[in-house]
Amino acid sequence: MSPDTAEAEAIKLDKSPLRVFVETLHELAAPLRGQGKLVVASFGEFPLGSALPAVIRHHAVGDVEGMIGSICKLDGQEGRNAYVPLAVMRHDLPPGKAGGEADVVGVLGLCVDFDKLQAGDDWRYHIPEYGEDIPSYALETSPGHYQVGLLFDRPLSTKEAKPLAQAMVRRTNSDPTASDVSHVWRPPSTHNRPSKKKVQKGRSVAPFLVNWETTGEPLVGDLEQDAISFERLWALFRVDEYLTNQAAGKPSAANVVDRLEDRDLTQLLTSLSPHMLDRLTKQPEPGEDLSETCYGVFQSLKELGLTEGETETLARANPEGIGARFIEKGWHLLRPDIDRAFRKPSDGRAMRATAAEDFCGEWSDPADLWLERSQPRGIPTGCLPDLLEAWALDEAPRLGVDPSMTALAGLLSVTGACSAQFQVQVLQHNTDWCERPILWAVLVGQPGVAKSPTMRQMLRPLSAIDAQLARKNAEAVAQFKASEAQFKQAKSTGATPPKAPVQKRRIVSDTTTEALAPILVHNPEGVLSLQDELASWLGSMDAYRANKGTASKDRAQWLGLKNGEPIRVDRKGSEPIFVPSGAVCVLGAIQPAKIKPLAANLETDGLLQRFLICNCSSAERVDRQPDQKIKTQITEAYDRLSKLAPTEFTQPFRFAAEADGERRRIEDLARSVTGHSGAPEGLQQWADKVEGEFARIAEVFHLFEWAAFWSDLIDTPMAVISADTAARARKFIEEYAYPHQRYFYDAVMDQGASESDRAWIAGYILTHVSSEVRAREIKRAYKRLKDKDDLLRVVMESLATDGWVLPDTKKYGPPTRWIVNPKVHDGRFAAIAQEETERRLSTRQAIAADGAQRRAERG
Repeated sequence: MSPDTAEAEAIKLDKSPLRVFVETLHELAAPLRGQGKLVVASFGEFPLGSALPAVIRHHAVGDVEGMIGSICKLDGQEGRNAYVPLAVMRHDLPPGKAGGEADVVGVLGLCVDFDKLQAGDDWRYHIPEYGEDIPSYALETSPGHYQVGLLFDRPLSTKEAKPLAQAMVRRTNSDPTASDVSHVWRPPSTHNRPSKKKVQKGRSVAPFLVNWETTGEPLVGDLEQDAISFERLWALFRVDEYLTNQAAGKPSAANVVDRLEDRDLTQLLTSLSPHMLDRLTKQPEPGEDLSETCYGVFQSLKELGLTEGETETLARANPEGIGARFIEKGWHLLRPDIDRAFRKPSDGRAMRATAAEDFCGEWSDPADLWLERSQPRGIPTGCLPDLLEAWALDEAPRLGVDPSMTALAGLLSVTGACSAQFQVQVLQHNTDWCERPILWAVLVGQPGVAKSPTMRQMLRPLSAIDAQLARKNAEAVAQFKASEAQFKQAKSTGATPPKAPVQKRRIVSDTTTEALAPILVHNPEGVLSLQDELASWLGSMDAYRANKGTASKDRAQWLGLKNGEPIRVDRKGSEPIFVPSGAVCVLGAIQPAKIKPLAANLETDGLLQRFLICNCSSAERVDRQPDQKIKTQITEAYDRLSKLAPTEFTQPFRFAAEADGERRRIEDLARSVTGHSGAPEGLQQWADKVEGEFARIAEVFHLFEWAAFWSDLIDTPMAVISADTAARARKFIEEYAYPHQRYFYDAVMDQGASESDRAWIAGYILTHVSSEVRAREIKRAYKRLKDKDDLLRVVMESLATDGWVLPDTKKYGPPTRWIVNPKVHDGRFAAIAQEETERRLSTRQAIAADGAQRRAERG
């Protein structure tokens, strides 16, 4: 047992101070209910010093129990530290993001961080007017280190709170991080687990219980006693004097005063070109000189006419981009860096580059046509529940496959453990449209990419449950046969014969629709059909029917099983079978060469478009043991999930009002795909159904998150699916499912008939650095389109949709000239341009050499 675990067992978590703290925050945030949410963040290290993945939880204002549960759950994990900002973040903050100052919609308080007091120094001497009502609370976070909270009597805007925080830091000798109003702080009754670096500096390895400082003030849970007015704190920290001194004493920092009148963040962002926004938000490359990067960006902002205050606002709003240097080195370096950039005259190159960008300010970003045709790989961070993502990432290297394979197989495995009797209401008010947690998925890949091993491995938790059910079934059948024999032997009149036992199961394979009906009678929660060879499953539909007409009865029944529809089977010599709601998840694998011949026949009813698709690829296999902690957590989650079932009183889950925005984004995605002239037909059919698929995936995530995280706190899942969960489902659709679908129909099925044409013309534009392109020159250079005006127009319409060109509509009739988006020449496709130039040169040289050889042969 590690010291961390031992100490955690020795210290009993005291929830009382934590409850007072959380309740107070939610009470302060009450005026912002519906406008924002509170955040719980967790960071830490593994025992050997490597970083644990960050875990971020969002909670609606008023969700006190949920927030306490998140903090307790995270605090109970080895190596983790839990934190909470004293701020309310915007309601649409993406899942997995803690947020920065730009995301704050209300500041609830400030925290004075006494992390570097000298020995014998008392923190109380640094708090002006220290007494009964100031501060709001004080926490000892580790021996000799304190965090002192000052809670406001109302939520403040960032514009109000920021100068107050800066003046507070100067007056109290606090750590400079306290001037960041989005910074996270430790809540009481949690454990401070030191990093390896701090242990090496002398800190005890044992976790320290964060609690009220004995000589300080604890929260009493009464805002009349705990809260401090903004006006009093403004006077207390002499903010006016601080701002005046800054303006008078340091000319280069004069804009600190003006910042209260500077443009706000929204105005700043809309005033900048997309290129400049990319420079602000781009994450640093390994080994990048962040000091020089910041210097160049700050000079560019100066040349654009921004003030130093506005530059600071933008830097702090992008902590993962241009602000990464200050996250690493400290925010106290920001003002000196800005001063250096603003003092030194520039050579004007930044202004000229920006002027070029401003010329194309109304242009959208051109799509990366080559990326869309490249095979998707990996798992986008935050598109799966945390435990499911960790499991998929742990299994993939041991199987020697890309994590995208374990992610999709794992999602179907989890779905197979969910009861399909649950439902989710898709829209906010229309109660008629509900979806069940039923998903179909297929792994598409060449032989040898470990499709079947991946499915079997990710199904192991579900297979274990299925094996337990099989043992219980066998015992029940044996008991039934014994009872039946006794009944027949007794020959007693009026006695009731024993009933055949219910046969429960979770997984089926190689099963016809007729054989499924009696299975589903016993398993109304649904089953998962495993198809190692999906081609055989597709080809066998109606194989045993005498009348094989064009309309497939088997396929119609399978489509019904995807929707949880009723099933009726009438057979000669036996009682008809009726299943009120038949539900079957399907997980299968297929080779590209086998699915292409079947595709044309599958287009008529959209059966293929109901599958989530993973385009498989292998990876280097790593010989190591599985993560036992993840394995245990997965086993426990599956056990809880498989036992969860709705009651007769259970209503369909609903999406929180904030979550409906995620559904609308999926609706926008579907509209953009179906309205794209160059999108393959199969992809458009998939997009027609994606809104319902989004709801199903969100429902599965909601159930799994309860089983993995909340089940020890609440007995059943919450009736409302949170915006955080909906955002994960939306991200899964946008960043995982859609790229795989597009690649499948474009590259595997080759339905995107114009894809190669689009890429050729785009390459022509890049290699010729064209500002415009005409139909005549395309047909002259690209023989394939020489006599195909209609196809050329379709391809150019598609490129226009993707932001590459705009048609010149000044002339009557179909366009023959297109204006090129200047952004395609800004360097984002430089590597493609070079590759295309070399390829075309090589082709011309080969043609010339071939011609020379033929001429030589003719003599």
